[in-house]
Amino acid sequence: MSLPKATEPRNGARRLRSLPGPGTGHTFRPDIQGLRAFAVVAVLVYHFFPDALPGGFVGVDIFFGISGYLITSLLIAEAGTHGRIALTSFYARRIRRLLPAALATLAATVCASALLDGPLRLRDTIADAAWAAAYLANFRAAEATEGYFAVGDPSPLQHFWSLAVEEQFYLIWPVLVAMAFVRTRPGRVLAITLGVLVAGSLLASVLLTEAGSPHAYFSIFTRAWQLALGALGAAYVTFVKTELSRRAALVAQGLGLSLMVGSVFVLTGDMAFPGWIAAIPTLGVVLALVGGSGHRDTPLDRVSRRGPVRLVGDASYSLYLWHWPVLILGIAAFGRDGAGERAALLAISVLLGWGSYALIERPTLRGLARRTPRAVVTGGVLLTGALAWVALIGVHTVPQSSGVVAVDGTREATVTLVQEGRLKTFALSGSIVAPASAGVPANASTRLVDLSDDLSPVFRNGCYVVTLVVCPGGDPEGTTTIVLAGDSQVGHWWPAFDAAARSHGWKLYIVGKNGCPITRLPITMGDDSHDAWLECDLWRPEAERTVLSLDPDIIVYANNAAWYPSKAGLADVTDTEWVGGIAPVLDAFTERSQVLYLGQYPQLAQDPSVCLDEHVTDVAACATPLAQAAPARWERVNRELASRPHVYYADLGAVICPSGTCSPMSGRDFIYRDAEHMTNTFNLSLAPLAAQWVTLILNDRSPLAQAG
Repeated sequence: MSLPKATEPRNGARRLRSLPGPGTGHTFRPDIQGLRAFAVVAVLVYHFFPDALPGGFVGVDIFFGISGYLITSLLIAEAGTHGRIALTSFYARRIRRLLPAALATLAATVCASALLDGPLRLRDTIADAAWAAAYLANFRAAEATEGYFAVGDPSPLQHFWSLAVEEQFYLIWPVLVAMAFVRTRPGRVLAITLGVLVAGSLLASVLLTEAGSPHAYFSIFTRAWQLALGALGAAYVTFVKTELSRRAALVAQGLGLSLMVGSVFVLTGDMAFPGWIAAIPTLGVVLALVGGSGHRDTPLDRVSRRGPVRLVGDASYSLYLWHWPVLILGIAAFGRDGAGERAALLAISVLLGWGSYALIERPTLRGLARRTPRAVVTGGVLLTGALAWVALIGVHTVPQSSGVVAVDGTREATVTLVQEGRLKTFALSGSIVAPASAGVPANASTRLVDLSDDLSPVFRNGCYVVTLVVCPGGDPEGTTTIVLAGDSQVGHWWPAFDAAARSHGWKLYIVGKNGCPITRLPITMGDDSHDAWLECDLWRPEAERTVLSLDPDIIVYANNAAWYPSKAGLADVTDTEWVGGIAPVLDAFTERSQVLYLGQYPQLAQDPSVCLDEHVTDVAACATPLAQAAPARWERVNRELASRPHVYYADLGAVICPSGTCSPMSGRDFIYRDAEHMTNTFNLSLAPLAAQWVTLILNDRSPLAQAG
């Protein structure tokens, strides 16, 4: 789109001042390079040494403000000088500036991931590269993570989200600027457009941040206001007749620098960010840019002209591109994450960033300048599209197995009820766990990449939510009622008991909540917080009453006992106190019902998807000894709790790990979907076992032997 040529710029366009931009022919502003240097150093220090600069992540927000200001300045200057904006030329400049170094980073990262990562991680990295090449990485990041500050296993290409936000903004913004200059008063039109954009996008940012949505951090809709605020600064500098005095300019620049510097030291990832807080560094950079627009030789100018500062500012784009994959992949390569390793990786990322700037960014910028804008845009679109398509195809070529075809083993077992003093427990003849093949079989029942999604239906269908919900299953016409009660540990047994109940004509219900066991002990919100968890406190007594109101014949009761002592409120709880919190619940349940008490589910030392991703040909490398997976401490505690009238105990260590070792696989099936929970596929195979447990309890009419 181009504006119609005019013999004379309209309505004040003649007053447009030529605005700066590196490599554009306009007056060079060293202060912009200084601000870029500050922003990229803040990001690098935060990522490599977060404790040293807790708010360094706002370097990205500073970049947004700079980009909005600078690009809008160039667009307005072009319209004022030529009476039109050549959109093809604009997009060609963006491609020349950004694409070569970005594609080199993507290619190098994928190659490094192929050498350092397992198939599952490599698949994710290739998919991330496809999204990044298409400048859609922010959408990928919002869907794939719980948020920028979430502790987890980040992608080595996650940082491309900010580049995606900028390019999405610039896909539309030049068109809006061009349309404004068709009008008789372009300055007013731009001001109104930018005002609406800033207000609407900032409101979306505040609302989504308060809601805890990952989209608040990564979305163009919640970040556009920052680029628009920079653009508003450029419009102010261009269209307002009154120029700031030198004193006012220095005050604006000093205030802006104070806001930015204060942000990198005061703000932290624990705050609700971005929301309104992001306005602090963004407003700071816009003030600094406006303050430096009409005056030279300011303190920021003098600092920015110095060789090291200008060098970092010039190479800031390449430094940003390379630092994150070097950090993430480097930690994987070192196998350690200490200060020394991070310092070495920082040095490597700086060298690669400088090399990228000197050998890729600058030469290709000059080389592509000889091509026509139409050729550059056409070539850039075709190249990125082709690379994204090749990457998406490549995702499906990465092996997820050892290639060996496995045969299902025998999973037949007979259950008997054994009296052990006051304790009634179940003994198995045979095994329900089939021998695993040496490697992940090619005919595994679930793809390794889908392992975490192979979970019980109750975690998907609204049974496990904030409020208490009773979900039915089994045979609604049955005369025997079974209720599953507890936290997520009982939830992953739903497939087996539901199948058993349907085949035997039993009614079935579940009352459960993730992370909230039915106990009389206080449960806190998180692992490092002593704050009460009101939601759980309200749910537990209501859940207890609801279970009893269903008039069950058998209550299947389970909690992940081994996990809760890691929570702050239970960190110092003794075994005696834990028993004291569970015992009253069992006493209440057994007044009218029999209880099947499921012992501690054995826990793997490593997440199976991560471990098997690295040991596709060696499943045994991801196994955990039973003594570690189900510590004797919890076995003693659970047996003590189960030694009560009308309670039957199932030792899950003996069920899941019959050989004394807990394998992540049974034949072609994955046993675990994470380190603590069964897959839906494997648990469904335990339906015969669940049926035998229930049948033995229903048939048990012998009096309970009293010890002592």
